[in-house]
Amino acid sequence: MTASGRTASDAVLDAFGDQCRWMVEGRADLLDGLLDDSFTARHVTGYVSPKEEWLGQVRSGEFASHSIRDDGTTVDVHGDSATVVSQAVHDVSLYGHRGRY
Repeated sequence: MTASGRTASDAVLDAFGDQCRWMVEGRADLLDGLLDDSFTARHVTGYVSPKEEWLGQVRSGEFASHSIRDDGTTVDVHGDSATVVSQAVHDVSLYGHRGRY
């Protein structure tokens, strides 16, 4: 815990909240700075997009998030790394087809 009373888990949750907000806002520029180069996006089909491919889809509008409803997020911090597990409903459009997943 820091002097301000915030934990590493708090900081990770804040960053994850930023990620979700910027996905809805279509802010690929901010997502690029937040996400590690090893980031991947797993689509509902199971397809895994590397970071640059996914950000390209966000930039072009091929992938657009309309809303994200968080139904529970946990953070597990181990030293200088963390794992975020989120259960959420994403209202998205991919290649012009809209759905909730």
